[in-house]
Amino acid sequence: MGGTLKYWQCSRQGVVEVADADAPRPDGTWLWVQADHPTAEELHAIADRLGLHPGAVNEGVQPHARTIQQIHGDQVLLAMKTVRYTSGPSVSTSRVVLIVGGSVLLSACFDDQDPVTPAINRLVGDDEPREHGVWDGVYSVVHEVVDGYTSTSDAVAADIVRIEQEVFSGRRVMVLEPIYGLMREVLEFRDAVDPMVSIVTDMATRQATSRRFRDAQHKVKQTRQSVASSEQLLTLILDVHSGQINLWQNQDMRQISAWAALIAIPTVITGVYGMNFHWMPELRWSWGYPGVMVLMVVVCVVLFLNFRRRGWL
Repeated sequence: MGGTLKYWQCSRQGVVEVADADAPRPDGTWLWVQADHPTAEELHAIADRLGLHPGAVNEGVQPHARTIQQIHGDQVLLAMKTVRYTSGPSVSTSRVVLIVGGSVLLSACFDDQDPVTPAINRLVGDDEPREHGVWDGVYSVVHEVVDGYTSTSDAVAADIVRIEQEVFSGRRVMVLEPIYGLMREVLEFRDAVDPMVSIVTDMATRQATSRRFRDAQHKVKQTRQSVASSEQLLTLILDVHSGQINLWQNQDMRQISAWAALIAIPTVITGVYGMNFHWMPELRWSWGYPGVMVLMVVVCVVLFLNFRRRGWL
């Protein structure tokens, strides 16, 4: 088999790992099936075994499944994007699929970003009573996903501050590539966060665990606001930095023009005398050569001081 399966029996008394989905379940107990890196065939097989709707599985196993909540009869599909932020910057997204049917919760993770294991650990150590069945498990996973959004938002904000400090440091540092890179990652982050707002809001309205989902709703709304602020701030920093680059280029052009003017004066004078016409009175003056040299030096010094006064050099 390509993936691994774990089975957990959950109740108010606690969470216990069992060997198989067919293990006897006491009254008031619901089953959590944790699928790690399953193939589509394996997920269909376990869903069929648990009596879950095949349409939910079809939607959940799409390689680029979007964040979505779907109702299939009395069953619910919830596909979410998890987010992890690393320096670079890089926002990597993954997906976790939850299918709720009766007293069964099937969760599936498809790569190394696994919010399910810490969610189960959270459920094990949760001080609040586990009295809402499978929705306690759903909330636990949603909480882990939203916490990932919050930590990513904080990391993005820290990187924006670092770039902002570089832009306003007064040094001629080109940071266009980091700005564009971070803007690209923030867009990917926004694509993961935005759909979750309506989903968590719906859960906070409809589910028995509404009080707990309202906490996740508050966090995901804060994260969306933070992402919007990050986009606006990055746009502002990009505008300022683009203005800085234009200023630097203008300064460079003025310096180049000033030095070209300084070089042009002796070049013109030596060019004229390099024509070697016979009737050039200065050629026969005893002070002709020193006079021309002094003239070139004086003109260049006057130009240099003028350019320096104007800030060109």
